[in-house]
Amino acid sequence: MKILSERFGRFAAAAAALIMTASLAGCGSADDSSQYDPNHIGFTRQDSSAVSVAEVSSSAGDQSQVAETSAAQTEPTVTTTVQPVCTETETTPASTTTVTTAAETKKTESPDGKYEINAQGQKEYIFSDKYESFLQDVTFVGDSICYGLEVYDYMPPNNVLAFGSVAARNIFDFTFDVDDVEYSIIDAVKKVQPKILIFSMGMNDINLTTPDQYCENYMELLDQVHEAVPSAKLYVASITPISNSIEFNDNTTIDGFNAAIKQYLANSGKDYGYVDIASYLKDEWNGLAYEYSGGDGIHLQSPAYSAILYQVCEQLCK
Repeated sequence: MKILSERFGRFAAAAAALIMTASLAGCGSADDSSQYDPNHIGFTRQDSSAVSVAEVSSSAGDQSQVAETSAAQTEPTVTTTVQPVCTETETTPASTTTVTTAAETKKTESPDGKYEINAQGQKEYIFSDKYESFLQDVTFVGDSICYGLEVYDYMPPNNVLAFGSVAARNIFDFTFDVDDVEYSIIDAVKKVQPKILIFSMGMNDINLTTPDQYCENYMELLDQVHEAVPSAKLYVASITPISNSIEFNDNTTIDGFNAAIKQYLANSGKDYGYVDIASYLKDEWNGLAYEYSGGDGIHLQSPAYSAILYQVCEQLCK
């Protein structure tokens, strides 16, 4: 048994060194804003007023997330410091001393053997060779939340066709990087030739479309992609939950969109599938679990992607 992140860079516990510079109440950020793109188009609030929201970035080797800001208030900025999960031994000339930090404390495996609990109490799912082999055939398409799979090094770049602000309603307006060349989504999937495509977006749709429009937009995308790569198996992943404390939207609305697309796919008569990832990121109040929140209540931190990929394997790898 191997932990997936150990193969793709061992970032499953990257959020172990997460530094919260402010609370979700709207305090100012202490991070250097120069590392972020101020012109990046963000999500849109429920009241349809445009705001700049955290888009996952990995510039200059610093993998971090930008917190949501608006004219009325500034949300916290989260800085993530990536550290390998391992136990190191330091040897001095006088004596041999084993130095073990809190982040390097031995992990505890769950009774069912599905995951380990690290020193910070976070779940790191354990992936069998079968699951790891399966994921090599999977390509994800989506928005900034989806892009976290690449940022946290869970999936290789060509297996993640994602960009901030992408939505089912506007995906044809964007280009996607494959081997340092920009392609439309149709040309990108032709280039990659994936066996399995999982579409993960919708956060940029819920405030600007209805569930019916969302489903219609998605179906148009799926049909065009199917025509481009007919041998690929296509799936739609559920929209991930948000923290109950933010005003961006609410999880009842998100649940409604997810139920709509799931039913729409089932009734379409086409061989498109649905993957539920949202349920496994929620707390007991139907919101995004604290340990999975990237800080702005919308984006995710590293352990969430371990849970997402594990559920993809559980549901699709038969």
